[in-house]
Amino acid sequence: MRHPAVHRVASEAWQTLGRFPLVVITGWVCAIAFMLEGMSEVLRASLGLPLFLALALLTERRGWTGWKRAAPSLVGLAILAAFYIAWPGWSEVYLDFE
Repeated sequence: MRHPAVHRVASEAWQTLGRFPLVVITGWVCAIAFMLEGMSEVLRASLGLPLFLALALLTERRGWTGWKRAAPSLVGLAILAAFYIAWPGWSEVYLDFE
């Protein structure tokens, strides 16, 4: 099995970041939250993964550019932030499980 060249891996990573920036950023936030805070913060942050992927694929499929492409992601980010702020906390059942 041949291993891909480092420059090709880096190039494709940048393409992925350009295509799905909020999905990649959310993945990094989940990884950092897991290392620093634990599982409860990861569960909250991971809600952004399917949300931002769906919004990116929707705007890509419809061919939206500029503000039309950014607006759904910004609305999704606002909804996710509001959910994070409004979340009262985890139940005792979950906290016992963790």
